[in-house]
Formats: sequence, C-alpha cells, structure tokens
Amino acid sequence: MDPELPLLDTEVDTFYRVTVEGLISSQQTINKFWFGIEGATLNSYADTLLVAESLTQAWDVQWQTATSIAWSWMRTEVQSLAELTQLPGRYQLPSPAQGTRAGDCMGPISAWTLNRQTATRGRHGRGSVRVAGVAEADNDDGKMDVASSIPADLTALGNLLFGVNTVTFPGAVGLKTLIPYLIHESDSVVLHRGAPVVRWTYHRDVSTQRSRKYGRGS
Repeated sequence: MDPELPLLDTEVDTFYRVTVEGLISSQQTINKFWFGIEGATLNSYADTLLVAESLTQAWDVQWQTATSIAWSWMRTEVQSLAELTQLPGRYQLPSPAQGTRAGDCMGPISAWTLNRQTATRGRHGRGSVRVAGVAEADNDDGKMDVASSIPADLTALGNLLFGVNTVTFPGAVGLKTLIPYLIHESDSVVLHRGAPVVRWTYHRDVSTQRSRKYGRGS
C-alpha cells in the first residue's frame, strides 16, 4: 500500500515553494523546500519576497558552514502555491554567499543527501534534498569523514531546513510560523497534496547525481 499525501486547502492556509539557487563550477544548483502557514492567506508578491529574504538570512550562514568554498548561494525564490501565475518573490543576495569549507571540492555532481519524511508511509511520504559542494577534506573513501565537523554542521543545517521557521509580516499580521512540508504540486491549486515533515536524516555516503540541474532537490 502506497497512500497519497492529503489534499491541501489553499483557501484557508498558506503554502510556499522555496527554491535556493546556487552555483558551483559554473553549474547551477537548485534545492526546493515547502512551508505552510496555518490559518492565514499570505499570498501576495510582497509576502513571498519577504519570506525569501527572511529565510535567506536565517539559513545562509549555516549553509555556508556545511559547503565548500567552490559553492555559492546566489538567490532565493518563493512561490505561493495558491497563486501559480503570480511572479514569485525573488531575493537576490547583494553578493554571493560562498561556502567556507577550505580545500579542493569534489565537483558539482557530488553531494550530501538529506532525507525528509512525513507521517504518510511509502514513497509518497518521503523525499530528499542533495546539498552540493562536498569538500574533499570531508570525504573518506566515498563516505562522510566522521572525525571532521561535517556531521555536526549538516545536522545544524538540516534542523534549520526541516525545522520550524518564523517570519515577521508587517502590520497586524505580525509573527507567523512556517511549518516544513513535503508537497506534491499540481497545475491546479485545489489538487496540491502535502503533509508536514516529521523527521529527517542524512546519508553518510557521498551521493553522485547526474542531472542538468546539479544539486536539484525533490
């Protein structure tokens, strides 16, 4: 049995797709995340732009700590899943946020894999994100060098990406909680399916991903 994720109610709650765009060895990296805000509809362009900037500022330092100096964070894009024809909020970093792990990099197709899981069993209830920018110093014959700081740094990064984040909206809206989701998108706003992320893990193996979009996360 492989149940589908539940349908989402975009008329009552807010759901965002968050895309982190990076660059490594002239190759673009793309990672996608989803978040929900319960009991509010914050779907305007200004809302999505605010979320893009807020999450960038919350995540960038730890993402840099976990990645090679060969990788840089370029921009963050946030799309409201209730307004698929609306332009997404796109925050361009004033200058690229470069990784801080020194030494050679394993190249654009090597990555760390972070797995996310919902309460839904089966393949529909789980997904993965591949974080490009693996430093050679953190590689021990194709596996994570557990003697380095990378296990702790990836743990800290995953706790941010798959944890509860907050954004302060202007005026009476105020502080809102962003709940991490796994969402299967549809061309119709009434057919999006998703569920909150309840746990996540990382693989100790260095993964290899051969794709036109290196580092793409599902």
